[in-house]
Amino acid sequence: MTASAFRPERELEIPERASVARSFTHQATGAQVLALSNGDANKCFGITFRAETPDDTGVGHILEHSVLCGSRRYTSAAPFAELLKGSLQTHLNASTLPDRTIYMAASQNRADFYNLFDVYFDAVFHPLLRESTFRQERGVVYNEMKGVYADPAARLVRELRAALFPDTFYRFDHGGDPAAIRELTLEAMRRFHAQYYHPANALVFLSGDLDVAEALAFLDQRLAGFGPRSPAERPPLQPPVPQPRRRAMAGLSGHVMRGWVLPPPGDAVEALEQDFLSELLSGWEAALLQNAIRKAGLSGRVMTGLSRETLQPVLSIGLIGTEPKQAVRFDEVIDGALSELKPNLVDTALHRLEFRLRENDGGRLPPELALMHRVLGPWRAGFDSIEFLIFDQPLRTLSQRITSGEYLRDRIRTLITHNPHQATVVLDPRPSSAPKAKLQEPLPSNSEAETSSSVPILSLDQIPHEEAIIPQEIVQQSDPCILVHPQPTNGICYLQIGFPLDHLPLSLLPLAPLFGRMLLEGSESIRHRKNRLLGNASVETHVLAGGGTWLFLRLGGMQAKLSAILGLVTDMLAAPLLADRDRFAELLSDEIARHQASLLPRGHEYADLAVSAALHEAGATAELLQGYSQLQFLQGLRDSEWETVKSNLEQLRRALVQRKGMVCSVTVEPHFAKASGAAVAQSLRQLPEGDAVEPMAVPELSNSTGIPINTPVNFVALGIKLPQDERRGAFAAAARHIAGTWLWNRVRMEGGAYGALARFAPLSGSLRFLSYRDPHLLRTVDTFSGVPDFLREPITDKELRQSIISAVAELDRPKLPRDRSLGATFSHLSGDVPVRRQERRECLLSATRADLHHLAELIEAQQKHVAVLGSQAALQAALEERPGLFRTDWLPACRP
Repeated sequence: MTASAFRPERELEIPERASVARSFTHQATGAQVLALSNGDANKCFGITFRAETPDDTGVGHILEHSVLCGSRRYTSAAPFAELLKGSLQTHLNASTLPDRTIYMAASQNRADFYNLFDVYFDAVFHPLLRESTFRQERGVVYNEMKGVYADPAARLVRELRAALFPDTFYRFDHGGDPAAIRELTLEAMRRFHAQYYHPANALVFLSGDLDVAEALAFLDQRLAGFGPRSPAERPPLQPPVPQPRRRAMAGLSGHVMRGWVLPPPGDAVEALEQDFLSELLSGWEAALLQNAIRKAGLSGRVMTGLSRETLQPVLSIGLIGTEPKQAVRFDEVIDGALSELKPNLVDTALHRLEFRLRENDGGRLPPELALMHRVLGPWRAGFDSIEFLIFDQPLRTLSQRITSGEYLRDRIRTLITHNPHQATVVLDPRPSSAPKAKLQEPLPSNSEAETSSSVPILSLDQIPHEEAIIPQEIVQQSDPCILVHPQPTNGICYLQIGFPLDHLPLSLLPLAPLFGRMLLEGSESIRHRKNRLLGNASVETHVLAGGGTWLFLRLGGMQAKLSAILGLVTDMLAAPLLADRDRFAELLSDEIARHQASLLPRGHEYADLAVSAALHEAGATAELLQGYSQLQFLQGLRDSEWETVKSNLEQLRRALVQRKGMVCSVTVEPHFAKASGAAVAQSLRQLPEGDAVEPMAVPELSNSTGIPINTPVNFVALGIKLPQDERRGAFAAAARHIAGTWLWNRVRMEGGAYGALARFAPLSGSLRFLSYRDPHLLRTVDTFSGVPDFLREPITDKELRQSIISAVAELDRPKLPRDRSLGATFSHLSGDVPVRRQERRECLLSATRADLHHLAELIEAQQKHVAVLGSQAALQAALEERPGLFRTDWLPACRP
């Protein structure tokens, strides 16, 4: 790279991000670069192309898939799959939004990072875009979008956007309408690529402990051969609308969503103001609009968000799974609530916003890529990307504004109450208005996959041979067990308190998740303190092979407020359980709606739980607490006598809230570890000691199962329980080989499913194969059953090495501090000490062909179980062709 290849634009140290941000422009092409230098070993890159969605054919989405299926230097039909199964990637993905397409990856290994960088950049700038690739990926996207169109939440978002932006390209479905996808031609897709996939149109993001000069030199080489060109224009603003809009459509059940269009933020303060309004109005259960919905008795699960996927951001709130008559009241309730602003809500919203900014939880995204997504909207619109990374000073400025005079009320009137640019969308389930959906036949998929690959991979001596150990200090061995995990947290403290459930009778066990939510409720005073002190508070159940069944309260707040947080926790646990029948009914409805809303987007997880319930006791327990059985149990609670339910909840509180058997994980900055451990120990002594806990009965194992749900696609699972084996560590490599080659080729490439997975749990010995948004059922079961034969097929040294590397990447995937600490706590509870984990790792690193053949024999020798989520028609058709494959009389292991 010559000194003038990139023109420096701005440099700024951002202490709150522990980063130095630099922006550059590539002189020859105009490509823009944002680089964050910090100590994060997880090196990230992203390249975003500014684009416009021209119609409903899904051209940008299908192109996103297709460019990753062969390029000028990497000519195989699936270099993306090769990277998935043979790199140390910690994130590897792409996504299409209405006005941009994003390609991103991350790795903790320098050589691997540049391999990913090279393959991705060759893919986006020099794709082959073969006819066979086009047919294949158009079919895959078609099946993906069939599943999306069956999801009411996704439909609400799509219809709301069309209602809010009727005169711009944002009205089109960037993912693709299944009815229009088959109209797309290869020539149109190639034209789209030529129009938008040019460096002048690119926004490149780099982050981590990188040598920025080296990364820029590498990038400069990949941009060679391109000259200057005008970038895509800034997206158009939707012309002002005179009055709010309301759109009613037929749906399978009642849903409603309302959204307001906000102005594009011009600086960090304006962006944070929009974040603050989202938090204040709908960010948590006691937020202004959420609280009004609850008090009005409107049923359904609340869905909220601030979307920056459009030039003009959209703030929205909706109800999933409500009654049609309540959907009519929805707007009235929202309008009435907007005039009832309370000062304590303002303080809480500011606190929660600061917590969220400091935590920077990207969900499935690494934190640094979450930052990239945060700035992409303004960056794509032409604003300075660095401006939108800072938050300390802008947050102080915002706080001063909103706590003085009438500023906040004026902003709410301008942006929300008196803003005519808003719309309400209602999906009405009444039969008189609901037309029958006509699904087209699946598009033809391609089975001409080329198998040659020139994608670079690491050698085994380039990957870490030893596990990175999470720091852990045992402050107290038992009753309660207190573990402190010193880690950099950006000033946040996490308390994760676990209560053992193994001693509960089966009649009470499935009530535990709902009991946990009731436990967090408390009195009005406790709820107020919780909202003011905690940035997040959630309840989870976890079933550990060899480590018991647990109910965990996961709490996070600012480290400086630890003393007050501990006072809140002890008061909350010591207080009588809230005996409010109406509030219990609200929480029950919310839990039911949450499960129902998850069946389509997470159907493979429910299938995984269902098949695991047939394999081992831990799986049966997990399914009862988290799976379809839990949904049926909750639905049965609706008809239960309140006095009986209240008595059972009180019984749970007496059995669980005690020091005996409890565990508490504390995650804080290293310098605060000793003091925080002592403070937690002192605080928890106030709880009752309790009685010794003895394990009781566990749920019976289930059979192969078919679960009917309303979906045009299937979620298929097949599971095996493997016996104890000294080579179990090597089976992780086999699972990656199965997923990356056999399932990828047969289930996705040839079968047209959106995804396929293989999961191996070394502690339980369970091996499961899963498909996601799958047009097939029996064909996929047969593919899963063919795994032993596949494992006996010849495998090259390179393929074996790829599988080992991929399995190591899965073991070493970075996590947020709270999740690293929880994982270390699970290992402690399960007795899965570092020595055992290192033994499995060494076994994995030494995996051979003999291990694959051995696994094939073990699979053939074990009983197979199947679980399927699909339509009633699909399940019935499968049973007519193959009687006895599964049962459809699914019943929870324990009814209320």
